[in-house]
Amino acid sequence: MAGTTFAQERAEKNVSVDCDDFQGAIDHIIDDDQFKLHLPIASTCREHALALKEWIGKPSRKTIVDEFLAELGENLSEVVTCLTNGKKLCAGREKMWTSYHKLRTSENFRMCWKTFFSNCLSEKTSEIHPVLYQRLTEILYKKMLGRKMALNRTTAGEADCDPLTITEENALRYAAGYVCWQVKKKIKRSAHPHELKEELLSCMDKMREYGEEAITDDSSRWTCIIDRGGLWHINDNLYRVFYAMEEEVRMYLRKNLHRQTTHNGPLLCDIVTSNENVLFHWCIAMAACHEKATNILLKELAMQWITVRGFAYTSGWIEQYKQGKKTALQKKKSLRTSLQSSEHDK
Repeated sequence: MAGTTFAQERAEKNVSVDCDDFQGAIDHIIDDDQFKLHLPIASTCREHALALKEWIGKPSRKTIVDEFLAELGENLSEVVTCLTNGKKLCAGREKMWTSYHKLRTSENFRMCWKTFFSNCLSEKTSEIHPVLYQRLTEILYKKMLGRKMALNRTTAGEADCDPLTITEENALRYAAGYVCWQVKKKIKRSAHPHELKEELLSCMDKMREYGEEAITDDSSRWTCIIDRGGLWHINDNLYRVFYAMEEEVRMYLRKNLHRQTTHNGPLLCDIVTSNENVLFHWCIAMAACHEKATNILLKELAMQWITVRGFAYTSGWIEQYKQGKKTALQKKKSLRTSLQSSEHDK
């Protein structure tokens, strides 16, 4: 299948946001089940989102939208930059989220949105609920975060292994869905307290996409095409987590598989779950979940992924060995032929 890979796309995308991103954020709110509830706030926000979508869809409004997004994008970009200013990721992440919450509660931020709404929804400006523009900002902010991390990894040249091909990305997304399904089954059978189990299952549901929402790139389109009704479709945030885990697992197996007689899964699990890239994308994917639950969930997913990938990698390595031995044996004469040759030489 022709197309670009996630590794190629993440190097090409700008860190800022554009009109397509804004349109996507508005569509997300319109399609979000939470905004379809029969509650005054939810109904009002969805109604205004529909009106906003219609307004920005006209070419004559492009200049106003671009100017607004340039200002909003600049403010969000300053927040995202906090992630790379610190020496340690955990410190940078804390500073980044602190700056984000400081921005979205500032008067300048509210005035930025109020001015924009006065241009596009002038007759409804007084009715605009903060939930609408706060949710739109959150969606755009997380999109910028993903692009920032992808761009940093590409420009820094940190990866020690080749980027995944489109076929490998298809397989990764498919297998990641299988891993999530297995982990969910394991959680249901676990002895965790009821409240913790419910929180874990709730986090699992946040990782999943349904229907048309699942199609975001070539690999997700491929999984939707082959889906006969039973596949677990992961969202893009979780896909980036598995992509980062796959890179770490590959590097470890290539360096260590041939050195050990037994594969140390728990050790590799600790390496994967402490990897900065994995933790960064995991933080984005699980932003709305409780920390205790997300820590347990990350280890479960990583261990299951290592089991699946380790088995596949080892099987491939053994198959290559068997094929090599087979070729070598084919070049040798049979025992009877060798004996006959020896008798003939005598």
